[in-house]
Amino acid sequence: MAKKILFITLFITCLLFACSYAETTKQADEELVYYTINNEELKQQILNYFDSVNISSDEKILCVYFRKLNYEIDSNNSKINKVMQYNIYYETCAFNIVWDPIIYVRLDTLTVAIRCDDAQEDIFMSNNMGWKYLKNIFKSDYQYYLNSSDSIYPIPIDGMDKTPMWTLIFEDGKLIQKIVL
Repeated sequence: MAKKILFITLFITCLLFACSYAETTKQADEELVYYTINNEELKQQILNYFDSVNISSDEKILCVYFRKLNYEIDSNNSKINKVMQYNIYYETCAFNIVWDPIIYVRLDTLTVAIRCDDAQEDIFMSNNMGWKYLKNIFKSDYQYYLNSSDSIYPIPIDGMDKTPMWTLIFEDGKLIQKIVL
């Protein structure tokens, strides 16, 4: 009888611990910050890329790399023409982006990594935070990171493969050119 009570108590304790761990993991994922894209045309182009470009890798994340091409102010100093370039592609290796200055966006259930130009020398994300976003996408890279004793990552062989890229040029928030590479 005492063994039965001990077994039931131990079983309930393990069950409560497992439930607590699952809830803690769920809360940790919910604490990640995801931004939104306000430009509906850009959002639609990203979703179109996702729907039409398929690559064979199971471990990949959709990336959008952006940079400003031009800012112009008219003679009255009242109007600014803003020209932006967005490159949409798949990244197939976490080691290429884990510490980059990236913000993450959710489009429905799709996670998109947004990279910006000219900030990589001054701004970066800590490895721990970067892996919080990427560990469920790049499982083998994450295991390598956990098992590695040094902080230097391997040369990202898989990430060097070029994936199809769309280059989009927007002026004042409107798509004016699309190049498919």
